[in-house]
Amino acid sequence: MTEAISADLNRDGKNEMVMVVWRPHKVWPIDTFLPSGGRIADFHDETGLSCHLILVGWDGTKYR
Repeated sequence: MTEAISADLNRDGKNEMVMVVWRPHKVWPIDTFLPSGGRIADFHDETGLSCHLILVGWDGTKYR
């Protein structure tokens, strides 16, 4: 994880934990049988890492 903030990115009035994660690129399993499979094949940097934005919701008591 390279960054984490608390923000209301989905505009529901509640802050989510927002994380930016770099991980080794891997195509989605569904791409093996979809006619348009491979649409994210080039979504990685020169070192083979892809960037992901992860939202973890807050239910008022804990993050889920």
